[in-house]
Parts: sequence; structure tokens; C-alpha cells
Amino acid sequence: MSQEPESPLSAPSSGEKDLAQLHLGRKLWLARLALAWERAWPALWPALGIGGTFVALGLFDVLPVLPAWLHAIVLVAFAAGVLYALWRGLRAFRFPGVPPARRRIETVSGYTHRPLTLAADDLAGGRDDPKARALWQIHRERVLARIRALRVGLPAPGLARLDPLALRGALIVVLAIGTVVAWGDGLNRIARALSPGVGFTKGPAVVDVWITPPAYTGMAPIFLSAGKDDPARKNLVLAGAGATGPAIGGPAAAAAPVVVPEGSTVLAQLSGGWGTPKFVAGGFEAEFKPVADGTWKATAVVAPGTSARNLVVRQGTGDVASWPVAIRPDAVPSIRLADEPGTSSRGAVRVDIEGEDDYGFHGAKMYISRPRIELDTDDDEGEEAALKKFNASRVIDLPLPGSSVKAIKETSYHDLTADPWAGMEVTVQVVARDGADQPAVTDPVVITLPERYFRHPVARALVLLRKRLIFDPESREDVWNDLVNLGSIPGSFNNDSVVILALQTMARRLGSDEGLAAVDEVQKVMWETALRLEDGQLSLAEKRMRELQKKLMEALNRKDNAEIQKLMQELEKVMSEFLKEMMKGMKDMPQMAQPFDPNSTTMSPQDLQRMLDRARELAMTGNLDAARQMLSMLRELLENLKNGRFAQRPQGDQQSMQMLRDLQDMMKRQQELMDETHRRSQDGSRNGQQQDQQGAQRQEDLQKQLQDLLRRFGEMQGKVPKSLGDAELAMREALKELEQGKPGQAVPPQGRALEEMQRGAGELMQQMMRQYGQGRGRGPGRGFGRRQQFGALPRLLDPLGRPLPNAGNSASDDVEIPDESDTQRAREILEELRRRAGELGRPLVEMEYLERLLRRF
Repeated sequence: MSQEPESPLSAPSSGEKDLAQLHLGRKLWLARLALAWERAWPALWPALGIGGTFVALGLFDVLPVLPAWLHAIVLVAFAAGVLYALWRGLRAFRFPGVPPARRRIETVSGYTHRPLTLAADDLAGGRDDPKARALWQIHRERVLARIRALRVGLPAPGLARLDPLALRGALIVVLAIGTVVAWGDGLNRIARALSPGVGFTKGPAVVDVWITPPAYTGMAPIFLSAGKDDPARKNLVLAGAGATGPAIGGPAAAAAPVVVPEGSTVLAQLSGGWGTPKFVAGGFEAEFKPVADGTWKATAVVAPGTSARNLVVRQGTGDVASWPVAIRPDAVPSIRLADEPGTSSRGAVRVDIEGEDDYGFHGAKMYISRPRIELDTDDDEGEEAALKKFNASRVIDLPLPGSSVKAIKETSYHDLTADPWAGMEVTVQVVARDGADQPAVTDPVVITLPERYFRHPVARALVLLRKRLIFDPESREDVWNDLVNLGSIPGSFNNDSVVILALQTMARRLGSDEGLAAVDEVQKVMWETALRLEDGQLSLAEKRMRELQKKLMEALNRKDNAEIQKLMQELEKVMSEFLKEMMKGMKDMPQMAQPFDPNSTTMSPQDLQRMLDRARELAMTGNLDAARQMLSMLRELLENLKNGRFAQRPQGDQQSMQMLRDLQDMMKRQQELMDETHRRSQDGSRNGQQQDQQGAQRQEDLQKQLQDLLRRFGEMQGKVPKSLGDAELAMREALKELEQGKPGQAVPPQGRALEEMQRGAGELMQQMMRQYGQGRGRGPGRGFGRRQQFGALPRLLDPLGRPLPNAGNSASDDVEIPDESDTQRAREILEELRRRAGELGRPLVEMEYLERLLRRF
């Protein structure tokens, strides 16, 4: 029999009584909760066991392997088992009351006489006896004093007797192993276990990646794929391991890094597999989003500064696809002035720029600035606007050959003679930008803007009045008087009614307006009137011609064939008017014409017309680069026209050009002879010795002419190109074979001779340019004057006998202008394509192919 704890010697105070009551209440609640757990846990264990088994199956991804119908049955069975076990276990559950809690505390604390029960009892008899009440009170106080020593004890559900096989322990172990196996993908596996038909039925992961570089790079989209028709990959995926998928092209293609420009858009699509995929590139991650049953998509942009070595698609705990990549940063463009801005014979500012960019330029502007100038005006209202406009930097768009040209070498002309800054020193800077809007700036250059000189006295007077009005707007009254005086002597400008009306209009505007509003318009009219007095309609036609040339270059960049042809027609008309006005001016003012040199003939309008026609043909056949270069050459010729012809070229240069023409003629004749020799060798007909002897004679004549050309060039230049010597040796070998009646064996040396002559023509031109210069026509006296027939010129020469390579006025010096035979062949091919495209009976695939071919035209 257990012995009760010793009672205190004295009764507790009233405060201690209150604390004892509070402590007892807390102990009772804890005891009730412990009893509730001991009753509920055995009732919940069957349901928890069934649910734990389902979770274990889900973590091991077993259920998705089953057919969808069986998966659904198993899922329903588990759900029914859990619900039934819960209903059966909890239907008789009652939350414990206070008496059972007292008994639990007394039992755990070792009190055999149930003191808590006695403490809750009341005095049954002797309520009126003071001594009995006192004894009862002392007893209760002693019981309350023992409450601090009471214990609730831990719950004891007693599962051991309900689970004698210890299945609960095995389930815990299985759940722990499943958690480790499914680490990082546990929730996705449970989700698949709850979704019949989702999982392995989708098959292994298949990844497709589209990389679209920025449009300005001109690069084609890149397509990568992994997981298709790859048995090894399938086995790895089914085993739960990650794998690296090859790019299209096999393992060798995967080993080479995929070049990805900065700013590229990456679109990845994944089908099949399990788990939420993730796109990883360096330190950047992008989550896939579901778009359909088992299909995911992710989009990312390769931001500047991204340094990724691999593009990875990760799903679950492994990488389902990976490709080595090389992120290519967008290099900063480079731009510079090839030469200081100069002045053409027509008074236009010539700007030569050179530059490089990895993807090409998308715009260039020329900024012209100068120190601020204070105008003499007391008009506070219009002073600020006038000063702002006068001192504002001039911004001029420079033409570019196209956004895809990585290295540019462009020449442009700009008529700034009407600008108020004409005749002043200005600072010129060119700013070019690439497709990523990265700027490149040239070093500033100080030049003097060209100022036009007027010979007509009235035109010169108007220009002086215009300058006075610009720099001293307050002199409007004096300018008005001078305009009236000029209008009073119409005989000084041949009674031109247009000039009379212009003078009256300008005087009226200056006399009626009090502010600066009329000054700007009057300045424009003054300049246009001065131009009319000086050269009639020539300046207007020249201005219109420059505008059309600029629009035509822009249309070539846009590859708008309809607009190109329209502008070509307009340019032809305006150019004809320009040349007509120029010739008219020469007749009206013969004193302006230079003395005619018999060794130098003038350019004819037919020569320029042939150049324009050739440019039109090139554009129609799709050779836009050659058309652009031909138009640049035409523009250069027109800009450097002075008095209707070019200055004389040095005599040595004329001799060199004659030798080049002779070489071109020999190349043509060698080509014809080689074609005939080849036909005879194929036909097998000799017709005796006559044809062989004729061919040998022609080959010998060509050999002698080439020897004479080598002698002349050696006397003039001192050094003969080696390629021409090799051509002479090849001709000698061909002559030997022809003399022996072997035309088939004569064709190879004839071909070598032709090839060496073509190479020698280029070497001759290089030597000529080094000795005589390229003749870029910066000003008077530097153009070329020999008139040539365009159709008879060598292919690599312009209409004035200048070599096309390194002409210095196009985006790329290696653009070769096809000769007329090439252009004719291209035209015939284009007509044949159009004819076939018009035959509706052709197969659909062929029609679509023809349409794609014709699209560029």
C-alpha cells in the first residue's frame, strides 16, 4: 500500500488558495486533452495508415504507371477506405469530462485516497456544528496544498496492442525513403498520383528550343531539339535520371557551342516527362508555364551581360536537355571620317565616312555646330525664337547602304549654300548607331561651309540683303528700301515677271509686319529669287535631282521595287532637265566655258542616261547592291560636273586606260576562241586541218597582242604584273596544242590564260591608282574627261574609264557590277520564272517555290 505525501504543517493563505485553484484547473484541462488523444489516436490510426500507404505509393511514382482506368479505381478505393475508417473510428468518440480527468491525475500522481474527488465534495452533515465545519475546512486546505505536486503524464494511446505486427514502423520507414527519392519533386508526384491519366503515359520529355536573334543582326533563327528518337535518353528518363540531349545534327553538333547574340528571344517547349520544368541559362532562371495537357512553354530574353556557357532545361531533379552556348555581345560600332569634308564642283559639302559594326549600322547623322552668335535685335518677343533657330545645330541624315552591311564606305553630298552659316567656320561630327542603338562618334572637324558666288549683279545684291537681314533683323526698313529700288529697274533682270513679283512680295511683307515673323519667309524667297536670276531653272532641277537621289537610295535599302522603278523614271526626267538647263546656261554665258582641249571630250547626256538605264536593269534583276553602286557613281559624276564637262585627265592616265580597254578586248576574244575550241572538241569534227589552223592563227595573234601590251606597260610603269606573264605562257601552250590538232587539250590552257588576264586587269588598275590616284573628283580639275561608250567599257570600269573597285563612293568596294551579258542572262532567267509562275497547271509545291523566287523582285 502506497504512502501518501506528507501534509504541510500549516494551512495555506487565501492567495495561495487562489493559485492552487488555478493550477488545478490547468492540470484538469491537460488531463482531458491527454485522454482525448488516447481515445482518438486508435480511432484515427486505420485512416492514417491507409492515407500513409497512398502517400508512399505517390512518392515512389507507382500509380502513374498504371492504366488510367486502374489508376482511377485505386484512387477511389483509397478514398473510400479512408472515409470508412474515419467514420468507424470517430462515431463513438466523446471528449472526456472532468471526473475522468481527476481520476487520471490521481492515478498518475500516486494518490490512493482520491484527494481531488474529496476536494470536490461538500460537508454532508454537521453544517450547523462550528467544530465540524472547521475540521472540514482544514481538510480541504490540506488537499489544495498538495495540488502543486500533481502530475498529468504523457498520453499512452496503446497502439502496440492494436498493431502487434508493428506495421506503423514499416510505414514510417517507407515514407522516409520515398521522401528522399522524391526530394524536390514530391508535390508534383503526389499531384500525378491524384490525377489519373497524367504521368508516364506522356512518355519521356521532348524539348524544342527556338532562339530568335534580334532582327537587326540579320541572323536566321536557331532551332534545337532533344529527346526525339533517342532510346538511350528514353531509358534514362524512365529510370528517373537526368540526361543531356543533343542538338539537331547529332552529338557533333551538340559539342560545338551555339552562338547566341545578346537580345535574342529564347522560346522553349517541353512535352512529356514529369515535374515542372525550369529553363536555366547561367545565373538566369525562367519557369515553364503549362499551355496544354503535358505541354509547357517558357520564354526568356538573353539580356546584355549574360554569361552563360550552357542552355539547360531542367525537370524534376535532373537536366532533360542541355546545349553549350556562346553568348555573343553586341560590339560597339566604329565610325570615322575617311577624309576631311570637302566641296564638290557644284558647291555641295562632300562627306566620306567609313565604319564597321558586327551587325551593321541602322542610322547615321551629321551634326554641324558653331559658337553661339548674338543677333542685333530689340524685338523681345521674337528674339528668343530667332536666336534659337539661328544657333541650333544642324542635323543631317546621312545615307547608308543598308542595315546588313557590316563595313561601310559611303560618300554623300549636301547642299548647304542656302544655310545662314554658309561661309562660316563650323564643327562637323558624325554619329552613327547600330541596331542596339549604340552610338559611334567621329572626331570633330572644323571646316568652312561653302558659300556660293553669284555673278548676276541683282542676284548678288539679293544675297547681300539676305545676309544683312539675317544678322541685323532690325534693318528691315533699309532692306525694304533696297528691294523697292531693285524692283524699279526691271531691265537689270530682263523684265522677268517672276522676279518682279517676288521683289514686290518681299517688300510688302517687310513693310507690313512689325515683328520677325516675316523675316524667315523673306530670306527663303530672296535665296530662290537669286538662284533664278543666276541660272534660271538649273538650281531648282539640281535640288530636285538631289532629293530624288536620296529617296532612291532609301528605296533601295527598303527593297521596294515598285517605288524604285517610279523614282528611276522621275530621276531620268529631272536629270534630263538639269543637263538641258546646264547646256542652256553655257550658251547664254559663253565666257564661263573653259577652253576646249582636243585631248578631252565632254560627257554626253547619253553617257549618263546609259548609266541610269543600267542601274534600272540591275534593280529589276534583283542586284540591288550593284544598282546602288552604279547610282553612287552617277551621283559622283553629276556632283562634279562643271560647265558641262569634266576636266582633262593626265595623259599617262589616258594611256593606261587605253591599255585596259585593249586588255578587255583581248579577254573577250580569248573567251570566244575558247568557246569555239570547246565546241570543236565536243563535236569531234575537224573538217580537215583548216579550222585547227584558223584557231591556231587566232591564238597566235592574241599572244602577240598581249606581248605588245606587256611591252608598252613595262615602258610606262616599269613593272609588269606577273599574272599577265602567266597568261602569255598559257596562250603559248594553247597555241602548241592547236597546231598539233588537239583542240580538247587546248581548252584548259586557254581557260588559264583568260583567268590570268582577268587577274592582271585588277593588278593593272591597282598600279594605276597608286601612281595617278583614284580621281575621286573633290573639286574642279580632278574629274575625268574622256568620253566613253558605256556598253563597250571593261566590266570593272565606270563610264569615264575609272576602276570600280575602291571607287570610294559605295558601302562595299568588293561589289562587282555585272556586265551587260550577265544582266541580260539575269533578265532572261527572271522572264522564264515569271512565265512558269503564270502556268496554272503546275504543281502547288512548284508554284510556291516560284513565288518565293520572285518575291525579291
